[in-house]
Formats: sequence, C-alpha cells, structure tokens
Amino acid sequence: MLNFTAGPANLRAACAAAEVRTVVTSRRFLEQAKLGALAEDLGRDARVLYLEDLGAIIGTLDRLRGLLRGGRPLAQRRPDDPAAILFTSGSEGAPKGVVLSHRNLLANAAQAAARIDFGREDRVFNALPVFHSFGLTAGLVLPLVSACRPSSTRRRCTTAWCRD
Repeated sequence: MLNFTAGPANLRAACAAAEVRTVVTSRRFLEQAKLGALAEDLGRDARVLYLEDLGAIIGTLDRLRGLLRGGRPLAQRRPDDPAAILFTSGSEGAPKGVVLSHRNLLANAAQAAARIDFGREDRVFNALPVFHSFGLTAGLVLPLVSACRPSSTRRRCTTAWCRD
C-alpha cells in the first residue's frame, strides 16, 4: 500500500525496500489528485499498471477461468504468509515497512468487528486511505470478510451510529 502523498523520494524508497516491481493504480485517481508526474517518476523504477487498462489485459478466456474457479484462490496461502506492507510516512528518514500477514489482517478485522455494531445489511463507507492501518483493516478487509456492500449500492446509511 503506497501513500502517494509521501512524495517521490519516499515512494521510491518504499518500493525499493519492498522490492516492488509493479504498482497498480488508477488514471482517474492520479488525475483528480494531480499526481501524474509522480506516477511517471515511479514508472522509471517499476511497471505502473492502470486499473482502467485491466479490461484489455483480462480476456474472455481469463474471465471464464475465473468464473469456473468459483471464487477459489489462484494460489494457496498460509495464515502467516505476507499479505500487505504498510509504510510509515518517512518523516524521520526513509519509510519503514511493516509486513502484515493474512492472520494479522484477519485478527485486526475481527478486533474491529468485536467493537463495531454492524452486519451484512449495513453499508460501509471507508473515509480512510488503505495505506492507513485502520483504513485497510476496518475499512477494507472487515467489510470484505463480512460480505458488506459498499455505500454506493444504497442511498441511506444503516450502520448503528446513523440509522434512521
């Protein structure tokens, strides 16, 4: 998870530390955030893959294979395998990476679920970026493992703190 607001030097340092070879991002995000030059800079050290281009890369055969797999993962992962790397801002030197395992992410999501009153019928709006630990675990992983839908699929909020 890269923090595009960290600046080019910190992003390059984070990519080097994590041995990142491919960065997946969105042209729309880069345009709205006015970060095109930053993506070009990253492109010197890593391949930059845009979500808008995935439709052309993922062909009909790939889609059919995915459908036939029925949601089963392509590769088997163990609970302690690395799942994500979160980086510090680099305010005290080069950014430091913290490797989170699948077990870490699921345990953090379970801790949030124990304190947040919500269920499958609730909608989640994640106001935090996914390069932030709470944004990743409570804003992304928790809703995914809880089968919640994103807030855009329904107009009114149904979470415990804003129910009508």
